[in-house]
Order: sequence, then C-alpha cells, then structure tokens
Amino acid sequence: MEPQIKQSQELEPESDEPIELAVKVEEQHAKNGWDDKNKEKMSSFKPRRMSLGAVLGINGKERFSNPGNLKKAASEASSMDATTLQAKEVTETFYLRLKRMRWTLLGILLNSLLIVFLADNGNQHVFYVDEATLTHLGAVLVELALLIANIVTLMGMDDAIAALFGYLMSRRHGYSMVTVGFCQTTGFAKPRFVSQLSHNSPSKKLLTYLALPFFLIETLKLLTPISATSVDSHPMLQVLGEKDCTIFNQDGEQFDRGFPDMDVEFGVGDLVFAKALGQLRVVDGKLSYSQAFVGAQSMSSIHNGESLIGDGLSVKIRSTCLCVADSILSRAFPNRTTQEAATITNFTRTLDQATKLNGMVFDFKMLDSNTLDSYQIITGADTCGGTTEHIYPVCHTVMWDHAFATIAYTYATDGATKSLSQTDAEARSIHGPANMTWLYNGMRMLISDSPMVKLPSIVPGIINPLLSFATRENRAIDFSILPQGIEGMMALLVRGAVKRSYTNVGDVCQLDSIEASVSVMTLRNYGYYTAMVILVIQLMCGIASMVFFLPLWTSEFPFGPAIRVMQEPCYFYNLLGPSSLQANMHAPSNAETYLIWQALDCRARIGEDINTLENPNGRISMDIPRIVKPLSNGRRYA
Repeated sequence: MEPQIKQSQELEPESDEPIELAVKVEEQHAKNGWDDKNKEKMSSFKPRRMSLGAVLGINGKERFSNPGNLKKAASEASSMDATTLQAKEVTETFYLRLKRMRWTLLGILLNSLLIVFLADNGNQHVFYVDEATLTHLGAVLVELALLIANIVTLMGMDDAIAALFGYLMSRRHGYSMVTVGFCQTTGFAKPRFVSQLSHNSPSKKLLTYLALPFFLIETLKLLTPISATSVDSHPMLQVLGEKDCTIFNQDGEQFDRGFPDMDVEFGVGDLVFAKALGQLRVVDGKLSYSQAFVGAQSMSSIHNGESLIGDGLSVKIRSTCLCVADSILSRAFPNRTTQEAATITNFTRTLDQATKLNGMVFDFKMLDSNTLDSYQIITGADTCGGTTEHIYPVCHTVMWDHAFATIAYTYATDGATKSLSQTDAEARSIHGPANMTWLYNGMRMLISDSPMVKLPSIVPGIINPLLSFATRENRAIDFSILPQGIEGMMALLVRGAVKRSYTNVGDVCQLDSIEASVSVMTLRNYGYYTAMVILVIQLMCGIASMVFFLPLWTSEFPFGPAIRVMQEPCYFYNLLGPSSLQANMHAPSNAETYLIWQALDCRARIGEDINTLENPNGRISMDIPRIVKPLSNGRRYA
C-alpha cells in the first residue's frame, strides 16, 4: 500500500478539489446518519490506510494512466449538492400577486382611458401641432392606440387563464395537461386546437367556451383600420369676442331695394372666391350637389384669418345640361306648359339674333313650396358645335331645401381694409326651413323684368365672370364642367337675390380666429362607433378576466410554478421529462401535433414530489396526483 499512498500524496499539490471533496463526503455521511453512536461503534475498528483514489472509487491503474480522472470524479461527487445550489424559495406575496395581474390591470386601465378620451369633449381632440402634421399622423396614432390596447388585453387574458389552469393543476385531483397547450397557443389558433382534441376529452367543453373570447379579441384587430381611416382634422378656432354685423332674414314684408343688379353680379363674380359661396361641386367634385350659403356681413374691419359667425341662409342646388338643336328647342322644357315652352324658345331666338355675344335666358317656376325650378339657355357660344343649325346648351337647375342656418365666413387681407375678402363659407348648423317663395321673388327681381341677360366680356379675350365657373382658363365654356359651373353661377345669384330683397337687420356676431399651430382631430361617425365597440368589448373581457385571478388570493398553497408551466414551454418540458406520465406517450416522435396533445390529455398535478417531503429542499414535480403534494409557501424547491 505504500506506493499508492505516495502517489496520492504526490497528486495532492496539483489541486485542492480532493480536500474539498473529502469535506463534502464527511458532511454527506453526517446527513446519512453517522451520528455519535455510530462513531463509537466504529472506534473499535482499526482504520485501514487507503489511497484517496480508492476513496473516490478510482482504481490505481486508471489513476496512474490518466490523472485527469481525479478531477472528473471530484466533479461528479460535487453534483450531489446541485439541487441545493439550484433550489429557489417559492413564495406568494402581495407584490408577486399584483405582478401576475399587471397586464390585465393595464389592459383595463388603457381601454378605460381610451373610451374616456374618445367620448370627451364631443369627439373633439386638441393637439398642439399644425393641421398638416396632424393629418399625416392622426391615422397612425389611432391605429397604434387601438392595436396596443388590443395586444395588452390579450396578454392580460393569457395571464388570467394561466392562473386559472395553474390553480386547477395544483389541486388535489389535478387537471388535464392539454390546458398547457391551450395556454401556449395564439388566440386565432385556439379554436382549431380545441377542435382537434378527442370528443371524450373532459376539458374540451370548457376550452371551447374560453377559446371564443380570444378569437373575438383577435378579430377586433381587423376593425382598427376602419377607425384609423375616419380621422378628420382642422385648425383650432379661438373665440375672440363679438362684433357688430347685419344679417338677412324673412321677417316682415319682402321688398325690392333695386340693388344689387346683374351688372354688380358681373363684378362680384370676377372677384369672389368660389369657396366663399358655399360647398360647390365646381370646387369639390366628390359632392353630388352644391349648397349655397349667405351669411352675416361685418360692420367693421376684420383681420386676416378671422371668421365671422352669424345667422344666415342656405339652399341646395343641382344642375344638368344638354345640347338642343334650335328646331326642337321648345321640347327641351318638360316642366313647362306648351305656351311657357314657346315663350322661352322665342326669348332664346330673340337674344341670339340680337347679339352674337354670349347671353343667357332665365326662366324660374315654383314647382311646390320647397322646390324652385329653373332653366338657363346659353346663346352666342359654340359650346355644343354643329354645322347645319345652331345648337344651344340648355341647363335645368333645381333648388330645394331653403333653410335658416348659422354661417361662418372666413376672411383674408394683406392689412389694407379695401383688400378684405371672404375666402371660405361653412354652415355650422341648420336651424329650420325658410320660405322658398322669397327666393323665387328675389331671383325675379335680380334679373329684372326681362329674362334675357347679355353676358358681355368685361376684359378682352376673357369670358363673362358669371360663366367663368364653367371654364378652365376663363376663355371658353367647357361642356364637361358646365353643370357644375351653372351651380356656381346660381350660388352667386342666390347671394345677390337675398341681399336685394330679404329683410336686413343689425345683430351681434361671434368672431373667431384660426390657430395655425393648434389643430382639432375628430373621427367620423362610423370610425368613432367602431372604436367604441372595440374598446368596450376589450374592457368587458378584461374585467371578466379578473375573476380568474381569485384563486391567486384565496388559495391556501402557492401555485406560481404551475402558472409558469402554462406560460413557458421549456419549463413544461423540463417537468414532463422525469414524469411517469410519459408512459402515455404512445405516439411516435414524428406524430402530428394534435396526436401528441391527445396523448397528453390526462390528469396531472403540479406540486412537490412525495419523495422529497422530508428533505430540506423539495423538488417540483408534474406527475400522477396521488404522488404529488401541494407546495408550501416559503419552502425551497429545485
């Protein structure tokens, strides 16, 4: 034995591991029952001198041939305490419970705030950016907000069902392991996952009900673009105070002031902005008809960008045009009697023969108390062409829905009082119907007694301003936009008729100013209600998810590791590996996924292995319920 002792002593200086290992072996012996009585019994025996290699279970031949085996044996022996080093205390504190609920609580808070934000201030949301920036970013912000709320809600629901099934698998009788696959499947895939389970699965009915809200919340993502594309924005209006003004109404008797006349309208038509007349198809081709506005008139100066809001009137206008030959002109007026049609035809021929310049014949007739019907026949223009006989452009215009309204006029100026002009008109609200007969009388007064109106060129080479709405370069009438142009002309004449014959009284109007650096964002009705439906459904699902966390607060034993099994596939595989439940895995390794989960559709319990109940550190196990005991709060587990 002497040579071996020498050899072991020669190896000692190379590493301190054998000495540390000997100490660990001695400690392990103490754990295994080497108490004082056993030591007294062993004291009668004479100790035998052994090499350190013999103590470690390495024979002399291996030790001398490969000294590295000594370190290998020391490493293997040190693994006895691996469970001690990896053991972690399982505790359920107030903070940890709230942490598990954080996404559910955040989802409820986020959906609630968005609902309040949308409903606040009548769907008017102020942002301190200019209109152009808000127009580009508004849709993106709405889309992001709705998607984030949706994702957070789904995360909270995932945590809720993980807590529910974690508790069920920690109870005495356990629960099916197939719930792990359900928790780890996405919302869209959950119904398909459940449908592939066996019809005899006891948990299939519950999982079917739980899959529906997940699928619904995932589907709501598809509705978010509807709200995002409904964003409107406009500059912020700041109320500056009140200003004296005059308004037009239908109080008292209608009378003819004699002013303005058609010559004045020529000049106004040359200077007016089309947007200041109302919402016209000649400006916005998406409209199906035009709407003329007549608002209040200021009695003092107004600064650039300010708006005057006061009582006014509105009327809707729609025109259609066609080309009619002279020989059949009398048949182009279906809403007139034969005599009335003949009168219009005679006026047209008289005006055309009297002058080769542009002219127009007007004819107005009340069809009922709310509809004013009119015809406009253009003479002296080669708009319709023709080689054998003269062909006239004939337009039929209907005006209806004459109403009182609140009109806002926006003004622009370069600082000089004489340069002040209206640039935009907007109807803030419609109050009620107005008397269409007043408008009929006003139009008759404006064109005077004769329905034939000459439209001479004011500037050489430029068409008359009344026809400029139907041109592209103010030189010739474009038949493709003639109906829209006639509607613009009629909107201008409506303003003249109101000013000439309606009652004019003094009033006080509101003065607003546009804040270019502040904008207001709104959602159209369809987008607003879509967003509210999305958020309300998500809020209800979030509140319902809170019920699943009740066991987290009422359970007598902790089940945090069971929740972790539901959420982490790697941790699930780690517990399934040493489990006796693998005997159920009859399916081959290359089987379809649903076959594997069907094989795992058996009861299991997550808790402490029954074999480690007496050990200082327990071991977490997922196995048959009868060999697994509940975890203890504050105990260390590996």
